[in-house]
Amino acid sequence: ILWAYLSNRINNRLVLLLSAVCSVLPPVIALINSLFPLPLVLYALAFFFLGATNSGVFIGFFNYLLEIAPEEKRPLYVGFIHTVIFPTFLLSTLGGVIIQATSFNFLFALTLILGLVAVFLAYRLLKVKK
Repeated sequence: ILWAYLSNRINNRLVLLLSAVCSVLPPVIALINSLFPLPLVLYALAFFFLGATNSGVFIGFFNYLLEIAPEEKRPLYVGFIHTVIFPTFLLSTLGGVIIQATSFNFLFALTLILGLVAVFLAYRLLKVKK
């Protein structure tokens, strides 16, 4: 509900930026939990932020794409983006390979770094006027 409200009332860039911020929090929680055990309620927040990230990216990404795409080329843009994001479905397999080769903490640290890159890139998105 929050993402839809922000998407409709403010802009999709903000949805993507806040979703990127939410993506940074689960690896932070997991890394803190590896140093000292957190209460289960706090550890459960990692899953809340994972869900918030997934839904925010889904809402913000496609709506932002539709905002920036010229109307006559929208079907082409949507088809292209689905082709480009297909390899991301293999990332969970890559995560398993990384864990086998290193450790969970390494994967969490890598995810944290990539999440910070996502925040930076989301911040640099063009501001689209409604």
